Amino acid sequence: MFLKSLKRGGESKATVLRGLLELFVMNECVNWTTTKKVLDKIKEETSGNWSPNLAAFYATFRKFEKKGFAKARLAIVDGKKRIEYKLTSSGERELAKRKESMREGIKKNAFVMVRITSYILCGDSEKRFKMIESVKKALGEAYG
Repeated sequence: MFLKSLKRGGESKATVLRGLLELFVMNECVNWTTTKKVLDKIKEETSGNWSPNLAAFYATFRKFEKKGFAKARLAIVDGKKRIEYKLTSSGERELAKRKESMREGIKKNAFVMVRITSYILCGDSEKRFKMIESVKKALGEAYG
């Protein structure tokens, strides 16, 4: 639903999706993998609700190679020649940096979203404050 709601967002949608795509690709390239496996994993994790633009998808791999974040090799996968990709140590550092940035953004924005939506749904009721406290607790457990 979130990804579909971004369709009206213009450039911000493209920016969000590009960032998610890059982070997803990096995360999958911790071990040697093919572009097909990454696309299949995106489809699996989003229940088929996100099909990245293929030009942008393949350009992401080239971009990471050019920046030194990933390396490529020719391999035989299921009896076929395929190019596999893996993060370099520089790519692993970049992934860690991006994950931390995402973690901080989620902590900050998730709490704001819950406060606003709980107010809209519950007003200033006790139920709202219980909801906020449970989210605070969950965020604390998930993100330390």
